[in-house]
Amino acid sequence: AVVRVKGNNEFGDSTKGSQATIDRAYVDHKFGSNVSAKACRLQQTIGGGLMYDDTFDGAQLIVGYDKVQVQGAYGYMIDGAADGNSNSDNPSVSYVGLKGKVGKESSVGGFYSRLSRGNLNHNGVTVNSDKQDVYGFNADFRKNKLWAGGEWLNASNVDNSQAWTAGLGYGNYDIAKKGTWDVKGQYFNQKENAPIVDTTYYHLYTQDAKGWMATVNYALQNNVGLSANYGFDWKTQSGSDLSDFYRAELNYKF
Repeated sequence: AVVRVKGNNEFGDSTKGSQATIDRAYVDHKFGSNVSAKACRLQQTIGGGLMYDDTFDGAQLIVGYDKVQVQGAYGYMIDGAADGNSNSDNPSVSYVGLKGKVGKESSVGGFYSRLSRGNLNHNGVTVNSDKQDVYGFNADFRKNKLWAGGEWLNASNVDNSQAWTAGLGYGNYDIAKKGTWDVKGQYFNQKENAPIVDTTYYHLYTQDAKGWMATVNYALQNNVGLSANYGFDWKTQSGSDLSDFYRAELNYKF
C-alpha cells in the first residue's frame, strides 16, 4: 500500500498557509513475477506521456515479460485539463498499451484509449467533448550516450487532433551518479483539437501550438539532480507568437 502527500507554499508569503493533498493512495499487488495490479489513486502514463502522465483514479493491470509489456487501465484523469471536474463531468478512460524492447536500451510502443463524453478545460476554456478514440505510437532509441525519441497521437473521430513530438539528445544522466548529465532538444506540433490533457513534458501549451524546448539534467551529488528547460519560438498553428517559458527544479531521490 502506498500513500503520498504533496504540498506547496510560497516562501515569504505570510498571508497563505501551506496546502497539502494526497495525490497517491493505492494498493499494489503482484500475481507471480509477470503480473501486477494497482487500484485507487495512482500514476498513469498514456502511451509515451504526450497525452497524459499524472494522477489517475481507477485500476491498472500490467503483464510484463523480458521484451514485451502490456498494460490496461480504467478510470479517470484528474489533473491538467481534467482538473476541477466533478465525477459526472469527467470523461472516463479505457486504456490499453503495448511496449516492446529493442536491444538493451531502446523501446517502441503503441496505445489505444477510449474517452467517454465529458468536459476538459483547455487554456482556460471548458470544452464539452464527445466520445473520443485516441491512439498513438512512440519510440525511444538509445545507443551509448546518444538518444532519439518521439511520439505521435490522434483522435480518430476529431478533426485537427494530431499531435507529435521528436527530439535528439546526448549524455548519460543518472541521478544516482554524481557528475552525470544530458542535454535534449525537442520539437512539438499540436493541432487545435489535440487530445492532450496533462503531458509529461514541461511545456505550457497543449493545443493549437508548435515550438521548441531545450532541456538540461545534471547530477550535483549522488541522488541529487538539477533539471532545467526552456521553451522558445512557440507559435499557434496560424503563426501567431506565443510566450517563451522556462522551468528549473531540484530533485532528491531517497
